[in-house]
Amino acid sequence: SIEHFVINDKGNYSINVGSRILEDKYPSGIGVNSKSLFNFIFIPQKHNNEMDNMLLCDKMDYIEKNVEINCEYSQMAYDIFKNNMKPFPVIAASDTDDEAKKKWRDYYVNDFRNQYAACVKLIVENVQYKFHNMMN
Repeated sequence: SIEHFVINDKGNYSINVGSRILEDKYPSGIGVNSKSLFNFIFIPQKHNNEMDNMLLCDKMDYIEKNVEINCEYSQMAYDIFKNNMKPFPVIAASDTDDEAKKKWRDYYVNDFRNQYAACVKLIVENVQYKFHNMMN
């Protein structure tokens, strides 16, 4: 099934803070990426459902432990995001709800757009290279 990998389509995300799970909304302008071609990977439906509103870093951890990606494009996109969408905010169990939410909002406002754009550029370059080699 198609997984909204980087940004989910619901407009919010779950933050793990110790044993607490917080919900927050993406800052303005971030959710538009949920419909981008580059936001999708193909994984089994079961795993798609289990990842739901996870943050990208949590989805990557989940995939590493639980999912075999059988689509060449999806594996390539996953690897690019895994290697280039860092560093993610560090959330301590002692962080207050407001502190944890602020760290993620700051990441989306200050770092996300440039990291996402760099990943999209790499994906396009990889796809172009693949098609070029197929035609020659």
